[in-house]
Amino acid sequence: MKTSISILIAAVSAVVLPGGCSTKTVSTPASVKETAPAAESTAAASVQPVQTDALTKLRQKTAEHNSVAAIIDLGYTDRESPDLSDYDQWQAELQAYPFIGEKDKVHEVKTNAPYNAFCIVPADSDAEIHVYDAVLSADGTLQQGNELFYSTDGIPILIRCMVADGHGSVLITIISADGWVIRYNPYYSGKDGSLILTDANGNSLHNATIQ
Repeated sequence: MKTSISILIAAVSAVVLPGGCSTKTVSTPASVKETAPAAESTAAASVQPVQTDALTKLRQKTAEHNSVAAIIDLGYTDRESPDLSDYDQWQAELQAYPFIGEKDKVHEVKTNAPYNAFCIVPADSDAEIHVYDAVLSADGTLQQGNELFYSTDGIPILIRCMVADGHGSVLITIISADGWVIRYNPYYSGKDGSLILTDANGNSLHNATIQ
């Protein structure tokens, strides 16, 4: 009988000691430790950075340069097809500015062959664009001829025109949403062959050409 009582007292003592302290450390179940971090990881993974497309980025950069529009010089081409996806000459440009090869993202304007190709990208998505024939007058100045193209939707234009004798065959007028105007004739410098970026009033385009 004494032996049974001793065993019972020993069992109770093992659970609760004087002062209410336990001799064992209570551990957090492993399942609880694993579940909380997993939930945090899932929440973090669901937050993705917003991707800005190439056209929007170029418009923003053009505005930062205080230009009405950007120009991408695509060089000389005798290709007339609007499908540019398999055109090796423009692969670098298509990679940097994929909208050039998307028919719903550009307006195409073609004049007389041979072609020098340019993409004009207004900084404003609602800019107004006019393209005219450039007519060389008797005094050597360029005059505005027939209108070849007109839009008010700010969509970039892929224009193929002739560049000869220090001037191009078109005059391009771009009017921003706040009324800023640039009248541009694309041609190359007779000194170093670089693309002229300014109009007669000193307004300049942002040069986005792939070097």
